[in-house]
Amino acid sequence: MAKWGLPETQVIYDAAQRFVDAALRSDDSLFTPGRPIWSLGNLQELDRLFVQRPDESSDTWSVKFHRRVGEGSDQAIQLAGEILYVHLLITDSVTVQRKRELIEETLGWCKSPVSIPNDLLGTLGGFPVPARLRLVSALSTFS
Repeated sequence: MAKWGLPETQVIYDAAQRFVDAALRSDDSLFTPGRPIWSLGNLQELDRLFVQRPDESSDTWSVKFHRRVGEGSDQAIQLAGEILYVHLLITDSVTVQRKRELIEETLGWCKSPVSIPNDLLGTLGGFPVPARLRLVSALSTFS
């Protein structure tokens, strides 16, 4: 994988590596290490709750997401929150505050409290503008 060695992007690369290690190489968790959140059973439950039950109502995405995922087990709900975290990690088209709200709202559906670890909260800003500008500049030199 190509990697930009810019200091302001390192926290995002570290979080992405944590995702690879916890979710793709094992059944662990980004938010509660040692708990098998990314297990096949939890993925299958989330698939049944969300993917296999489309909601084509005119409600907001958040309402439709809660209606489907909110009735799942704590593990499936936490998995949904962790997937949102990974999905929102690099984008800057959603504010940091809104990213945090979406993830924390989802985690709030759990019967047992779960929160985003402090070391991962700092990564929700996405790639900083200077880093993106350098990336665009570097890519524009290829012909």
